[in-house]
Amino acid sequence: MIGTVIPAETTAATTAAAGGAVWLQPLGGGAAVRLGGHEGPVTTVAGSADGSLVASGSADGTVIVAETGTGRSLGVLTAHEAGVSAVAFEDGGENRLATGGAGGAVTLWDPRLGQPLRKIKGHERLVTALAFRCGGRVLVTGGEDDTVRMWLSTYGTAGHVLRRRGPVAALAMDPDGTQLAVALRTGISVRKFNWPANITPIFASLGQMIRGDVFFWGELMAGALLGSVPVAIIYSFFVEHYVAGLTAGAVKG
Repeated sequence: MIGTVIPAETTAATTAAAGGAVWLQPLGGGAAVRLGGHEGPVTTVAGSADGSLVASGSADGTVIVAETGTGRSLGVLTAHEAGVSAVAFEDGGENRLATGGAGGAVTLWDPRLGQPLRKIKGHERLVTALAFRCGGRVLVTGGEDDTVRMWLSTYGTAGHVLRRRGPVAALAMDPDGTQLAVALRTGISVRKFNWPANITPIFASLGQMIRGDVFFWGELMAGALLGSVPVAIIYSFFVEHYVAGLTAGAVKG
């Protein structure tokens, strides 16, 4: 049996049984609510930061997302054919969901729409742990390939890779995101980070701002503005010479 505590006004714990059932149990007492079930054993559960949603992943390759207040299922996500090994909600306000599975694949979802936003590939083996920080902008992943990887979740851009001395079993970060605890089969290590120096780039390429038919217009417009500033400055210095050259060669009719 596995479980997690969901931060909400009515704090509750989600527990999952080997048979595929997921239950929401109020910690202050009261009857447990069954949130639907998987066809295979449940391998991981997670609650959203605002306490409104809970997600469970199963060895059958599916993820079920449900509302904690009503128990209503938002649908079944077919995430990873070989089984889901990790799920995590972002710590920002959009409640995006990350799922990990065999083969090193990580998928970002809009859980309310039931649609994948993008796939992230970097690990060479099973993804075992996921964690968001910095308002959902940073995604940290751990795997059986002995690595911890950090990504800019908006673009799926790799930022930093930590090599560990064994498969990663779990990840945990402090609230301000400056310390990362990595649990290995041989012990626990703690690493301090300066996020802006290690992972957050100042610029991103245009290709990272266009995903299929989705355009990140805010970032694109900001990049266009920054790119035009040097041209405008150079033009302001040479505009008089440019105009003088045009008028000097003009022929009066």
